[in-house]
Amino acid sequence: QTRNQDDRWHWENLHGADFYHPLGTIFPLKPFFERGASGIKGGKHCLLNTDFAAGGEYRAARLSAYKMIIDFSDFARSLLVYPTGQSGHPLSQNYDDQADMFSGQKYLRMEDQGRRCYRLRLLPESNPQPR
Repeated sequence: QTRNQDDRWHWENLHGADFYHPLGTIFPLKPFFERGASGIKGGKHCLLNTDFAAGGEYRAARLSAYKMIIDFSDFARSLLVYPTGQSGHPLSQNYDDQADMFSGQKYLRMEDQGRRCYRLRLLPESNPQPR
């Protein structure tokens, strides 16, 4: 179970993540909502922060909600990935399309669409009405 064909021990063969959904507890809906185990690297004291419960099981009990790497010199080069996918809808093609990338430590470029500066101006109402 912990060895690959090259006969070396690999942590991700033992340490995996299961992705549960509240509606997956209803038996007929389980295949639509829940995603099975995915081997994942990382640990409690790593940049890929994961943790497991004590007691011999090494299934990931906690992991990051998403991973983002920001390049402050050029935001268009920033990267992002979600553990499963961006959509919360199980029939969407984006429900679990990033799971392999997350476990394989691969990322998507964040879209900037040429904007480099954003400004939000909050102005008071010119003639406020008494309440």
